[in-house]
Amino acid sequence: MGRSTSKDAQALFQSLRSAYAATPTNLKIIDLYIIFAVSTALIQVAYMATVGSFPFNSFLSGVLSCVGTAVLAVCLRIQVNKENKEFKEIPGGDSNLRLSSQVLKPERTHHYITPLQVFLRIFQSVSEAGLIS
Repeated sequence: MGRSTSKDAQALFQSLRSAYAATPTNLKIIDLYIIFAVSTALIQVAYMATVGSFPFNSFLSGVLSCVGTAVLAVCLRIQVNKENKEFKEIPGGDSNLRLSSQVLKPERTHHYITPLQVFLRIFQSVSEAGLIS
């Protein structure tokens, strides 16, 4: 068995970058939302590791909520992807995400802002600033 070299790694990275460049914009936005949800969960884990886990139920609900949101967003990405032939006859991927997000986090319906709303506000302000074409 040979060892992988840095040239092999660079070639792999270049091929992944060129393949992702052909990805539609709506899938890239969903990917950003997935990264946002997972990074929020990781921030919560890092906070718990440094500060402590006194209200462990709050930590657990926050992390599981972020992970559940990421899983739902992955399911939405699979349904919205036009190259995926299995989900052509299933309509309403966006409404499925909204409904299951409210089922996952019913306490956030009226009093709190959902992670999806935060992400959409951030994306709107970044696109208005002209940072995303």
